[in-house]
Amino acid sequence: TNVEIITSDGVVKTLIVDQERKITGAYQNFRNIPGALVACYGQWVEVLDLSHNKLRDVRRLRSMTQLQTLILDHNLIVSTTLFPKLLNLKVLSLNYNLISDIQLFIPPLARACPNIQHLSLMGNLASVSSVAPTSEKEQEEYRNFVVSHFEHLQHLDDQPVSTLERVRNEKRELTLKEKFLNEISDIKTACEIRLQRSLSSTIV
Repeated sequence: TNVEIITSDGVVKTLIVDQERKITGAYQNFRNIPGALVACYGQWVEVLDLSHNKLRDVRRLRSMTQLQTLILDHNLIVSTTLFPKLLNLKVLSLNYNLISDIQLFIPPLARACPNIQHLSLMGNLASVSSVAPTSEKEQEEYRNFVVSHFEHLQHLDDQPVSTLERVRNEKRELTLKEKFLNEISDIKTACEIRLQRSLSSTIV
């Protein structure tokens, strides 16, 4: 079903709304997520396709609490774009945006959308997929970094997450935890030594 909405600047746009809780608003030249879309369908939509627009700010998605699949390919998403909390989101496609720094982009995304199972970032400067002319080491480092932030991730870009990748990152997490605990232990020991020296000098 075609549904017409009026954007904040008075322009009429057309959305395709189907009975399976899916809304398509591709190729509409949206610069912001329309308030009318959020107001009318925010609590209803489960699949949202806003590809081929000019979106950079996605904060209005916060009202779409039932959203499970979000397609934002070919937009203007950058490394500093912040996603709102979307706990039901399972599939996120961000191909061909302007994401250039994976270490800046991924951690806040993982905190906002911790249950993502399928994530695609191909076509971004920060992405290192198997189809790009990059070394195996670069691909491994890229995938390990992303996988380590999403506990439920099953598919990254054009490849499934392997058991080896998952095990490797579990070991990495354990190593980091052990390192952190060792550092805490060293700090505690140093504080105890200083305290003992202070008490000894006071007694003397």
